[in-house]
Amino acid sequence: MVARGDLALQVDYAEMGVLQRRIIQKATAAGKEVMVATNVLESVRANRVPNRAEISDITTSVALGASCILLSGETRQGAQPVYTVEVLRRVIEASERGLHQWERE
Repeated sequence: MVARGDLALQVDYAEMGVLQRRIIQKATAAGKEVMVATNVLESVRANRVPNRAEISDITTSVALGASCILLSGETRQGAQPVYTVEVLRRVIEASERGLHQWERE
């Protein structure tokens, strides 16, 4: 699991994106499942529309081959947990479709 909250306590925040990428790539190369976690859709706790950085983060996780993406506080304490899961599902599905289409071109 790439728990970015915990990872941020261990490394310089400027290096987190590169480390996340390396962890996902190494895990998938070893045939392991890998989960990306920690505030993936934090903005949806208070808003109906996720921010662009979160959408990009989800798409990047999908493109790198993450097995799953974990929501935590967004569904545990958020005002709209079912909607948050729906947002995540829609973004993952659109990312998968778009990435597969791009690979075929």
